Amino acid sequence: MHTDTWVIPTETYSARVRGNCLCGAVRWSYDAPFTMMLHCHCSVCRKLHGTQFATVVAGPLTTFHWRGGTEKIVIWPSSAQGKRSFCSVCGSKVPVVDQGSQLVFMPAGALEGDIGMRPQMHIFTGSKSPTHEIHDGLPQHDAYPPTWGAKGLDTPARPVRAGVGGGSCACGKMRFELDGRPFRMHHCHCGRCQRASRYASGAGVPPSIFGGRSVTRSVARR
Repeated sequence: MHTDTWVIPTETYSARVRGNCLCGAVRWSYDAPFTMMLHCHCSVCRKLHGTQFATVVAGPLTTFHWRGGTEKIVIWPSSAQGKRSFCSVCGSKVPVVDQGSQLVFMPAGALEGDIGMRPQMHIFTGSKSPTHEIHDGLPQHDAYPPTWGAKGLDTPARPVRAGVGGGSCACGKMRFELDGRPFRMHHCHCGRCQRASRYASGAGVPPSIFGGRSVTRSVARR
């Protein structure tokens, strides 16, 4: 008998907000009102989520609960002051718990239904994608908002060959090049793309112009 591994398990607990990764291995719930929702345009968020920006919601840790699959969580230290969490089965981003501030940061696309909050600002717009324009009227900050008293880390530009486009993963160990221009660009808001990254930004390119490169050197990151 065929078993669909993408079916989300039915839960019996009660919670104001529920969330899960794409494959359903990692699950969590949250009961308190959120205190913050924002769009982050830093280069690491863009590469990690595969989107033009990442949308994150945050709130007090007191009523956050893991409901299953914590053994599937992998943590990547993106810098000396930050970390990113994802499911080792499907690669979806999952909440990051910050014990120091007693806050939890959750990927917005992995939450079910209307969470009762809307984005409040854009941060790290100084690092935003050149293919994206902001028209929503929300406050914009080149890095962290000044009132936060926090400082971002510089991510040096990675070398590329003259006249050749390309990109890389968040840590920079996997890179690719394009010897031509994409023929299409789109945003996908399907349920799977939402859980993997809130939405997916895709560019269509002919296979003839795409080339992969693998590097093992470490790079600075935000």
